[in-house]
Amino acid sequence: MNQITISVPGTRVEDPDEDSVIMQTSEPELNSDYLKSFSKPKSKTTPRKQTGKTSEFFHSSQSSESKRISAGTSTIPAPPLDAKRFGLIQEELADKPFDLLIAVKLLNKTRGHFADREHPQSALNTFSRIMDAYPNPEALATADLNELTAMIEHLGLQNQRAKILIQMAQTWMEFPPERGVRYRTLGYPAHVKHAGKDIDPREDFIRDENKDPRIGAFEVAHLPGVGTYALDSWRIFCRDRLRGLADSYNGEAYGGKGILNEESEFEPEWKRVRPQDKELRAFLKWMWLKEGWVWDPDTGEKHKVSKAELEKSKKDDMFS
Repeated sequence: MNQITISVPGTRVEDPDEDSVIMQTSEPELNSDYLKSFSKPKSKTTPRKQTGKTSEFFHSSQSSESKRISAGTSTIPAPPLDAKRFGLIQEELADKPFDLLIAVKLLNKTRGHFADREHPQSALNTFSRIMDAYPNPEALATADLNELTAMIEHLGLQNQRAKILIQMAQTWMEFPPERGVRYRTLGYPAHVKHAGKDIDPREDFIRDENKDPRIGAFEVAHLPGVGTYALDSWRIFCRDRLRGLADSYNGEAYGGKGILNEESEFEPEWKRVRPQDKELRAFLKWMWLKEGWVWDPDTGEKHKVSKAELEKSKKDDMFS
């Protein structure tokens, strides 16, 4: 069995699969496996035929007139506003934070049919097979590196991903996320100026923002492989529960102040997240619209939805 060395809080591991710059100081080594993952056979492509109207609520403001789907466009048809779920895997795993982090790790940088939930080799079907083989952090922490690498080889970046997944499980076992214990996330959230810069990197951790108002630290940031996409997903779907504020990501079963002080008012964590991922953006636009707001993910600004806007959204094909 290959041995994996676990990282400790305050350090980061090289992870070319992660687009975040959180606490990283060097570029990943460009080995042959890493370079091969970017090679694609040359072939002619035919623009997709446009089949319907595009919802202004669920598309980037930079959407082009091209018949090809924009890179910033969600591929998930938005459900009606009275639907219970949008359709993200994160919604299904909201009460399983470790599983959620594994799933988003496999989804990150995964495109084409590997991102298609219906494809047998998709990231999500691969995730299901991994969880069948390693149903908890203890099992994944002792996984054979070669076996895990073989299981995810078709997704690309398999060597780095397999090592990161095992290291994530090992670190989770030794330093599980804990209420009131936050680890520095330099530069995250990106929309907050100087996030994490006033936190000394020599500090192992800082307390909850209720006691320490400094911005730029979260409870899972010490885990290997956790970058922007994982942090956004975890904050939206899991953080309120860890903090003891609610039983789900939308504030359900909120029964008191929890970790908050007497002056604080509870607001679901998802309302403070401004993700770059197109599916998370579409989900949050849908969540805000359910509450009667039109939300801009670039600026974080919102305005009350008008009757005309609401009627327009109901008639759009993405709501059918």
